[in-house]
This record gives sequence, C-alpha cells and structure tokens, in this order.
Amino acid sequence: MERPKKATLKKISADKGGRVRRKTALPPDLHPKAQHEEVVPDKPLSVTVIIPYLSELAPARECLDSLRKQDEGIMEILIADVTPKPTLKALLKAVAAKDRRVVLMPQDRSAGRIHHLNEAIHIAKGEFIAIVDESVTVTAEWLEHLHVSMHRDKVTTIVGPLFTAGKEMQSVPPPSGKRKLEDEAAAFYMRNRDRRVTTTMVCGLCLLLKKDLIERINGFDPSFETEGGEIEDYCLRAEMEGFRVVIAADVLVGSTRDPVIRANGKAFVEKWSSHDAAGASGQRLRSWKIRMAAEQYEFAGRVDDAIAELKAGIAAFPQSKRLYTLLVWTYIRAKRDQEKPGMAGDNCFLSHWLGTGRAGKRLCGSCTCNPCDVCTRNSFERNSR
Repeated sequence: MERPKKATLKKISADKGGRVRRKTALPPDLHPKAQHEEVVPDKPLSVTVIIPYLSELAPARECLDSLRKQDEGIMEILIADVTPKPTLKALLKAVAAKDRRVVLMPQDRSAGRIHHLNEAIHIAKGEFIAIVDESVTVTAEWLEHLHVSMHRDKVTTIVGPLFTAGKEMQSVPPPSGKRKLEDEAAAFYMRNRDRRVTTTMVCGLCLLLKKDLIERINGFDPSFETEGGEIEDYCLRAEMEGFRVVIAADVLVGSTRDPVIRANGKAFVEKWSSHDAAGASGQRLRSWKIRMAAEQYEFAGRVDDAIAELKAGIAAFPQSKRLYTLLVWTYIRAKRDQEKPGMAGDNCFLSHWLGTGRAGKRLCGSCTCNPCDVCTRNSFERNSR
C-alpha cells in the first residue's frame, strides 16, 4: 500500500502567545477542500524516553527497535537495568553499544518500578519526559504529534496516544489483514490530524509529560507500587493543580497490552477520600469524579446517564467550564450516533468523531462536515481552560 503523502507547507505565522502556526493543504484524496491550521512548536523537541522495566526479550527488542528508528526529538533513552535474564541483559548491552542515546541505569531490583521511574526522572536531561512500556511499539513521528497536541495551549501537561489493543477508551481496532502498523498509523494521522480529547486521565503504557509539571507536583507516588495506578494518580494530581490531561486522537501506536485505567484500587481510593469536601481541593476532586463518571457511562453506552451526571454536576458547580464543554460534546456524539447507527458502539470510545469508525468506515471526511470536528472542538476548548 502506498503511504499517504505528507501535508505541504503553505503559510507560517505567529499568534499572540508567540506560538508558531502554519496552514497546511492536505492531499485531496484524504481531505478534499480541507485546510487545517496546525500549531508548530517554536523550539526543537527535547525528550527523555524512560522504560521503567523490561522483562521479556521479544517485546523488549521490538520496543527498542521502534524507539531507535526515531531520529527527531529523542535526546536519551533511560532503561532500568534490573533484569536477571542473561539474554535480555545481552540485548540491552548490545543496543547501548550501538546507540549512544541508550543509557542503562543499574538499579536495585527490589526497589520497584516506581523507584526506578523517579530515579530516571531525576537525571533526565530532556525538557519533556516520555514514559514507554515494553509492550508498546511506537510509530513514525509519534513524539512530534504528541508534542503538537500538548503545545496547543499552556495548561496541557500530559498527553497520551491511542493503542491498537483492547476495548478501552484509548483503544482502536488493530490494522486489518497484512496492513503494517506504520501504514495504518500514517493513514490514521491524516484522517484525524489535530484531533484531541480532554479527559480525566490516560493509561500508563505510553505518555508524554512536561518536566515543568514534575517540578511543580514532584514525582510518582511509591504507595502504588503493589497494585498500580501511579500514572492515574499523577493525572489527578495534575488536574488538581489546574492542568489538563489530553488524548492525542491522531496518534496511533502498537501495543500488546490493553490500555487499562486503574483508578479503583484500594491505595487510590484511600488517598483521595481524605480531602475536605467543602474546601477548594475537595470541590475540584468532586468535579473531576463527575467528569470521570460521565466518561465511563458514555463508554458503556449509557449516554442518558452520562448527560444526567453532567447536568447534576453543573447544578453543583455552575462555574465549571469543563463540565459544560463535556456536556456539549456528549450531546454532539449522541446526535451523531443517532444519525449513523451502528457506526460507533463496538470498540472505540472515540470513534464518535474519529476519521475511522469501529466498522472501519470514515465518519468525517473533511472540514466540510457539520459540525466540523476540528473547528467546533477548537472553539469549545478555547472556552474550557
């Protein structure tokens, strides 16, 4: 299959905030008549990739091979060297010898993955931190596209992609037949470019975060070592400080594990049940729980319950722009499902407005759709910060 052509550069300008914007004309076979305004970061991308733990030879090799193919943006790849397996140790040493960006960090295996993660963050040189699980196979330009999604405003500090595994909120159907992941990811990006979803949390298999955020709220909580949930806890901590968590719905990576959200464990519940409900932090937490419940209702197909939850939340927090924004988008997605029954409801929560539905059909061909996913969403997001 022929790889889709890249967008051609038409115009570069700067907005009032100093961010560079460019208008691109997309290939007519993908977006006839469409013109998108893409945000282009004004500084070179500088990322430290952290792999907290490697346990199996085959997925580790595939993960490392996909990372090493990325020439742009990756300053270093930090790997916790804790595996007892001789074959895996040999692989890591061979990769480190071939690629100077790969740095092996000798660690105490009994210390746990969160300790390894925090140690890597402490010595990271990049302006951004990318956490990648060994089960993930990244695709071409994944970092650049995640970076663009983060750069669209000043409050987005955590961005996650979509995965070709599972039936979770960040899941999409894997490539069909003999179609390669790289081809699927490239076509997926061209269909859905600039699309993103503000959410309550993302899974920990693959994400990009700003190092400035770590300096603001510190590292990951070691109390989640046993049952997991440290990434979800981190997303909530960022939200409590007024930052935003986003799914870059134009970035697709491969995965052999389901992108499961772990926010119901004992440690998570105990930690977040102690806030004063009447205080400012308690109110932000209640608003966050309402949005998370609405997302889960909609993901389960219970749209009426999601709308009722959001209306009750707005009655309790009438000043919350995020609740209003989520309610509007819930109505829009519900209307599209009524107009196109059967095209969204099996596998991908986001296929209400992604370029590929769960049946493999395109839902939105260009900016001429009504309402336009890109233009309408940008309008809502400007008022939801």
